[in-house]
Amino acid sequence: MVTNLRWVPPTVGTHRPDGPDASVVEVGGHDADGLARYLLSLATPLRVLSPDEVREALLRRARDLCADNASGLPRLPTSGDAGPEASS
Repeated sequence: MVTNLRWVPPTVGTHRPDGPDASVVEVGGHDADGLARYLLSLATPLRVLSPDEVREALLRRARDLCADNASGLPRLPTSGDAGPEASS
């Protein structure tokens, strides 16, 4: 999937084509967890190529999200969580 500039504008990351159906986008952040939150907010398929800390933070947040929804009960926020709880 080619990364759409609407998801990551050029002011946030640099885009480089990586074949006919893909792009590599480089973005930065203050910390791995904050960058993982940002990447999840894109709501699009993606793969973290590096660094490992961001990949691990993304996996941890995705697992927490799955666990929260599997039980049907909300997880209490931890000190690493930021922002208000999402509700529907």
